[in-house]
Amino acid sequence: MHSSLNTGLATHFVQSQQVYFIITDTDGNIVQANPMFEKRSGFSNEQLTKYNIADILCAVTKEKCHAAIEAALKNPEKVHNLLAAARDSVGAYFEVSWESSVLTSETDAPGCIQWVGVDLKKSSNSSDGKTLNTELAERYTAYKRTMEGLWLFELRPAISTSAGVDDILNHCRNHAYLADCNDNMAWMYGFEKADEFKGISLNALIDFTDELRVENLRRFIRDGFSASKIETKEFDRYGRTVYFLNNMTGIVEDGMLVRIWGSQQDITSQKLAEEKIRYFAQLVESVSDIIISQDTEFNIVSWNKAAEEVYGYKASMMIGKKMPGLPHFHFQGVSREEFFQMLDANGAWTGEINMLNKSGNIVTVLTTVTQMKDDAGKLIGFVSVSKDMTEKRKAEKKEKESELFYRNLISHSLDGIIIIDISGTINYCGPSVTKLSGYETSALIGRSVFDFIHPDDMQKAKDSYVQELRKQSRVHYIPLRLLHANGNWVWYSVRAHNLLNEPGINGTIIYFTDETRRKVFEDRLRKSEQRFRQLIQNLNLGVLLVNRQGEVIISNQRAFDLLGISEEQLMGKGMHSIPWDTIHEDGRPFLPTDYPIYISIMEKKALRDIVMGVYQVKTKERVWLLVNSEVIPGHTEDTFHVICSFTDITEQRRLSQQLVDLEIHKQKQLIQATIDAQERERKEIGRELHDNISQHITTTRLYLEVARDQASGEVLTIINQAHKGLLNTVNEMRQLSQSLVPPSLSDIGLVESIEDLCNPLKNLHAFSIHFHHPSFDEKLLPDNMKLMLFRIIQEQINNIIRHAHADTIVISLYMPPGQVILVVTDNGIGFDPGSVKKGLGFANISNRAGLFGGALEITSSSQHGCTIRVSIPLASPVSEDNS
Repeated sequence: MHSSLNTGLATHFVQSQQVYFIITDTDGNIVQANPMFEKRSGFSNEQLTKYNIADILCAVTKEKCHAAIEAALKNPEKVHNLLAAARDSVGAYFEVSWESSVLTSETDAPGCIQWVGVDLKKSSNSSDGKTLNTELAERYTAYKRTMEGLWLFELRPAISTSAGVDDILNHCRNHAYLADCNDNMAWMYGFEKADEFKGISLNALIDFTDELRVENLRRFIRDGFSASKIETKEFDRYGRTVYFLNNMTGIVEDGMLVRIWGSQQDITSQKLAEEKIRYFAQLVESVSDIIISQDTEFNIVSWNKAAEEVYGYKASMMIGKKMPGLPHFHFQGVSREEFFQMLDANGAWTGEINMLNKSGNIVTVLTTVTQMKDDAGKLIGFVSVSKDMTEKRKAEKKEKESELFYRNLISHSLDGIIIIDISGTINYCGPSVTKLSGYETSALIGRSVFDFIHPDDMQKAKDSYVQELRKQSRVHYIPLRLLHANGNWVWYSVRAHNLLNEPGINGTIIYFTDETRRKVFEDRLRKSEQRFRQLIQNLNLGVLLVNRQGEVIISNQRAFDLLGISEEQLMGKGMHSIPWDTIHEDGRPFLPTDYPIYISIMEKKALRDIVMGVYQVKTKERVWLLVNSEVIPGHTEDTFHVICSFTDITEQRRLSQQLVDLEIHKQKQLIQATIDAQERERKEIGRELHDNISQHITTTRLYLEVARDQASGEVLTIINQAHKGLLNTVNEMRQLSQSLVPPSLSDIGLVESIEDLCNPLKNLHAFSIHFHHPSFDEKLLPDNMKLMLFRIIQEQINNIIRHAHADTIVISLYMPPGQVILVVTDNGIGFDPGSVKKGLGFANISNRAGLFGGALEITSSSQHGCTIRVSIPLASPVSEDNS
C-alpha cells in the first residue's frame, strides 16, 4: 500500500506555512504552490504555473529533476530526496532540501507529484538550537501525519451477511477489533506506534450517537460491504473528537462477514474549519449590521442578510458586482479619489454612503471599510461593516425642518407671544409683539403684564392666570382690553400656557391676538342674525334650519304651529327621533328615509314641492303641507346645513278635492244618463219589435195558412217552408226583444234573470255555463245596480262568444262585507292585456262599474282564458233616482 492524499487534504497542506510545498503533474509542470513558497520566491501562483519544476530548481541538469520524477513514478510508495537550490523572481537562489512523492487519484493511478521542501538557511539559523535533521524530522513527522492510515478490523465471531442491517451494525460495534494498522493510523489517534493501538474495539473509536454518520455505515452494509467512502466521527486516545474519511471494504467468506479493512484520512482540521466557517457565517447573518466583503477589485464576494433587508437585493443578485459601481452610489463629504487615497493610506475609512435600494429609495449607511490582508501582509480584499442611518438622518432632517418651521412661525406669527415669570414679569417678547401692541421690546421687558390690562378686565385676567398656574384652566382664550402704545384700549384675545416646569422655558407663555376687526364683524353678524330671526318669525310659512346630523337649530313659531308640537319637543332634537305621523298623497306612510330633510342631508341636493300629510296630536286633524328643502354649503364639504320651508295647503287641497269630486259626480251623471238613454232605446226597440213588426209577421203567417189549405203539390211544399221560416223569425224576434227588454228585475230578481240568460245559451252553443251565487242577497242591492250587474254579465258573455272560442263559462256572485263581487271566467284562448287594446265592451263594463264607485280587474294570458273581476262598494254614490 502507498501513501495518497485527497484533493482537500492536499489543498490544506499547500496552504500550510510550515514548509515549501509544490504540486506538479507527472511531467513536472507546476500546478500549485503554497503561500510560503510564493513569498520566498517572489513568484505568484499564476506565474509559477507557467514553469516546469526543472526551471525553478537549480539542479545540475534538468535531467536530474526528470530522473527524480521518473524514479518517483516507478516507486510510488517511496519518498525520494533531492537537494537543490530554488530560483526566486530576481534570479537569486536559496538552498532547499526536497522530498518528492506520488499523489494517487481515486482510481490509484498516479495523479501528481508533491514536492516538500525545507529552507536550509532558515533551518541552520534556528533560534532554539535544533539541528537541521531534527527540525526536518519534526516537520516531516507533522507532514506524515497528514498521510493515510491503514487498518484491518476482525470480527470475533463472524456474522452472517443475511442478518438484518441493524443486527450486523450492532455486532460490528461490539465484536470488531483492530487486528492490524500502520503507524499513520496510530498517530491519528494519538499513539506513537501501531502496536500500542492494536486490539481496540470499534465501539471504543466510533461515535455511534452521531446518527447522520451511522446511517452511512448502514448504507455500507446495505450495499453488500462493497468499497465505499464513509465519513465517521470518532474519539482519539484522549477522548477528543476527530473526523476521518474512510475507504472501507468488507471481506466475506462462506456468507459470513469476517473482516473489514481500509484506509482513512484525518479530516478533523477541515471539519473544524467548516464548523468555524459556518459559525462565522451564522454570526454574520444574525447581526443587524450590514456586512459585505469584496475582493481587491471591489467585486462583491459576500452579502449578508442585513444587506438584503436594507438594500432589497438578494445576495445572488449582488455577488460579482462592483460595490462603488452600484446605482446612485455616493460618498458623503469625500470624492471617490479621496476615499481610495484615505483607504490606501490608513487601511480603513469611515463615513456615510448613499445608495439607491431596490424600491427606488435613497438609503444612508454609516460604513467602515477595512483592508483584509493575509499572514504575509498581502492585500486580499476589503470588508465593509455598515449601519442603516436612513431613518435617523430623516428624523434629524425633520427635526431641523421642524425647528426652522417653528422659528419662522414665531417670526411671522400674527399672534403676539410673551413669556412671563410666576409674578407676571415679562421676560421675553416675540417679534410680532411690536406690530400688535406698538411697544418696542425694550419697553416691555421687566414690566408686569398686569400694567397693560384694563381695570374692568383685571379680575377676569387674574382669575384665569391663577387657574392656569393650578393647571385648572377651562377657557382657552378670553377677551381682554389691553393698553396700546398709542394710548387706546384695544380688544385682544388672550391665552396663557403654563410651562413653568418645562426646562429651557420656566415660565408662562402668553399668546394674544388683535380682536378689533373680529369684534366689528361679530357685531355685524349678530345684528344680521337678529334681522334673520325676525324675518323668519314674521313669515307665514314654517322654517327649520338643521345641521348635518339632522338636529333643529333654528325654527319659527309658524313651524311649531303647523307641525303641532312645542319648541321644547323640536329644538335641538334630531328629526328622526320625533315620532311623526306623516303620509303621502296616496295614503302611503312616509318612511324616515323619505323625508325631504333626510334626502337633502344624505344626497346634498334640493327638493321641491313635496306634499306631506302631518297628523297633529293636539287638534287630532291632518294638516297638508307643501315642503321644500335647500342645502346651504359650509366652509368645507362636510360642514353644511339644510333649510326646510313648508306651507299649509290643507284648504287648497280641500277645495281641489271638492272640484275633483264635483267633476267625478258630473261624469257619473253623464254616464248614468247615457246608460238610461240606452235602456230606454232598448225598451223602445223591443216594444216596436213586439207590437208592430211581430203583428205584421203574424198577419203574413195567417195568409200563408189560408193559402196552404188550398194549395197542393210543389206550391204546398213552398208554402210550408215559408211558414216554417216565419215561425223561426217570430222566435228570433221574441228572443231579441227579451234581450233588449229583460223581464223586470224587480219582479223575478237578478239571479233568475241571469239563469234565464244562461239557459238558452246552453242549448244554442256548444259550451257549458255555470252560475254560482253562494251567500248572495240581492235584496240589499238597488234595482239600478242589479241592472248594471246583469248588463256586465250580458256584455262579457257576448265577448266570450265572439272572441274567446271557449267551451266553459263560470259566473260567480258573492258579497263579502261591504261590497259585491262579480267574477266571470272562461277557458278560451285568452289574450295579453298589455299588448291588446281594450275595446268598447270592456270600456262599457268599466264605465258601468265606475258609476257605482266600482273597479274592473282583467286577468288573462295567451291560451289561458280570461277572468274579469268587478268589485262594487255597497255604499254606492248613485241612488236609484238616477235610473
